[in-house]
Amino acid sequence: MSIITSLKNRVLRNRMLLSNFSYISIFQMLNIIIPLIIYPYLIRVVGKGLYGEIVIAQSIMFYFTIIINYGFNVSATKSISEYRGNWKLKNEIVNSVYAIKLGLFLFSFAIITIITLIRFEFIIPHKILIILTAHLCLFEFIFPLWYFQGIEKMKYVTIINMLSKVSIIPLFFLFVKSSEKYYLVPLINGIGSIITVLAVMYVMIRLEGIRFSYKYAKKIGYCLKKGTPIFYTRLIAVFKDRSNILLIGVFLKPSDAAIYDLAFKIVNLVLNIFYNFSNVLFPNISANKDFTKYRKIIMYTCFISFIIMLLLFIFSPLAVKLLGGIEMVEAVVVLRILSVMIIFSTFSSLLGIPLLIKNQIKTYLRNSIYTTSFYFLLVIVALIFLNVDILVISCFLPLTIAFEAAHRYFYYRKLNLENG
Repeated sequence: MSIITSLKNRVLRNRMLLSNFSYISIFQMLNIIIPLIIYPYLIRVVGKGLYGEIVIAQSIMFYFTIIINYGFNVSATKSISEYRGNWKLKNEIVNSVYAIKLGLFLFSFAIITIITLIRFEFIIPHKILIILTAHLCLFEFIFPLWYFQGIEKMKYVTIINMLSKVSIIPLFFLFVKSSEKYYLVPLINGIGSIITVLAVMYVMIRLEGIRFSYKYAKKIGYCLKKGTPIFYTRLIAVFKDRSNILLIGVFLKPSDAAIYDLAFKIVNLVLNIFYNFSNVLFPNISANKDFTKYRKIIMYTCFISFIIMLLLFIFSPLAVKLLGGIEMVEAVVVLRILSVMIIFSTFSSLLGIPLLIKNQIKTYLRNSIYTTSFYFLLVIVALIFLNVDILVISCFLPLTIAFEAAHRYFYYRKLNLENG
């Protein structure tokens, strides 16, 4: 009976943490599960080649979303978490973040427009996909995930995101009937993004009481100072995280991008559970500084991730067949290679939190620089000495993440972060 009582008390003490972990996990997993639901249909109707072009266009937009985000998913989350009880400061931070993001959005959209005007057909023959996929930048500009993570109220955004994502699923089956309608895929996704941001902004204004005015944007310098180191880190890191798709676009076929994307989405579905756990822990550990409990969390979480990695490796053929169909069987080996990332990514992500909380921003940035340099070293060596194919490119990311985790662990022990 005492064990049950102890477990009950532990759950009650961490109720807010568990609640937000559940909601943010649902939120992130929906962003991966919904595309996987329609994946077999789109591959069959649109074809691997055109769908691969859509994937490459999304990968290009991801670089711009990093610019627009400017590290605020970490720095602004931390600031909102610390000042959640002070409406004035919280409102000033929100307005300042949006003022910065507006400028970055306009800058990014101008660059995207220029890209569509130059010759880019060697990567994406259908350049209209670049403009239609730019809704990802608009979503990044407006969607205040950092705010709701900071106040630890993910319920609203999760429900809204779920309803908007589910509501657009029938549109794919109703309107995307042939390969000629390929342009409707990013267009329908854009409709879902607009519905989501409008509904979430309504909640932010009406229920949270946030007021928008240039008069409140008094913390621009503060937000830039807090966000800049994280931005540099994320900008450097994105080259290792997302460049595989571009390498496939340049050196291989768009259809190979579709194969890699399926495997990456499946692995990402698993990884997002652990990433979300880290995201939920960040404001909580930032507030209470309980590093004793955090050491145990790292150990248990990594053990679970290792078991899941083994299961995914074993059942890769079943996962690919269910989600991609028999025509995507080439993704099985790619999935097995990428599945190795699960244990290393989980470990690396958890080790990054103490570095940020203890303001070891330079160390965090140094880790990103070394890791990305290691990635490009692998790419250069492969291009010189190997016959580059999808399997070789797939190996780059797991090896790089393993290096990142080992390097972070070195600093974790060197700086004695395990003892707070």
